[in-house]
This record gives sequence, C-alpha cells and structure tokens, in this order.
Amino acid sequence: MSDQSVRVFRSDPTPLMRVLAKVCAWGSIVMVAAVAVGQWRAGRFPGYSDLALSASMPIVVLLASWVLLALAVAVFPVTLFRSGLRCYDATGRYRTVEWPRILSAELMTICGLRYLAVEAHGLERPITLPLFLRDMSSFRAEVDMLAGVDSVLGRALHSAT
Repeated sequence: MSDQSVRVFRSDPTPLMRVLAKVCAWGSIVMVAAVAVGQWRAGRFPGYSDLALSASMPIVVLLASWVLLALAVAVFPVTLFRSGLRCYDATGRYRTVEWPRILSAELMTICGLRYLAVEAHGLERPITLPLFLRDMSSFRAEVDMLAGVDSVLGRALHSAT
C-alpha cells in the first residue's frame, strides 16, 4: 500500500497498567507472606531487610513493566490509510489490509483487554485491532469515513464500542 497515512492511533496503556498494578500488589503480599513464613520456620523472624526486599521486588517489576508498556505503545501504532488499515497480529507482525478485503471482525478478549480479530483475504492470521485506543471515537469516525459505516469493520466497531 503506497498511500500516505490518514491518521495514526496509539493504544491507551491505562487498562493494562491497572491489571499489572493489581497483579504486582497481590504478588507483593504473597512474597512478603512467604518470606515471613520462611523466616519464622528458620527461627529468624523478623528479618526486616529481607521483608523490605521482598516487598520492593514486585514494585520494581511493576515500574519496569510500565516502561516496557510505554515502549510497546510507541512501537505498535494502528495506522489508517485511504485504502486500508495497518495493524499488528497476535505475534506482533504488522499487516496492511485493504478495506474491501476484510472478511470478518470478531470481538475477543486477552487478559481483560478487548480486541477485534480482523480476518481478511491474504492474511495467515487475523490482525488484532485494540479496542482501547486513546481516541476510540475518532478512530471509529475515521473508519466510517474511509471504509464506510456499513463496512464489515465499521459495523463491528459500532457493535463493540
């Protein structure tokens, strides 16, 4: 596809950041409890430095995850063209699909995040269009304008968002 992009959209990292924060909070509780039990069984409870280290490790992992997430948001945009859509599949490989070649778009959820699995002629696997873009209403309006309100993707977006 050689046309210039009409607009580039990026994912909103907030939903995944919330999931990661919850996982790390529970991880921190479990780690501190496991270390406390281990210390008690070894007869050296309370070892404050070990407890502090076990409580801080999930926080460090959380901060590192957020940095990686911010990088992923920057590296994996969704691009609209006059003639189609450029997005990634589940393996992170980018594919460009022309509007008329889109066969279906089905809602799917991965780790609590909603996507449309967009199948098209010529694709080995469907592209995964995130439904948590920063400006989802503008994305939907652009797709309506470029592909048509009655297009497969247009109908799927309106029913999913």
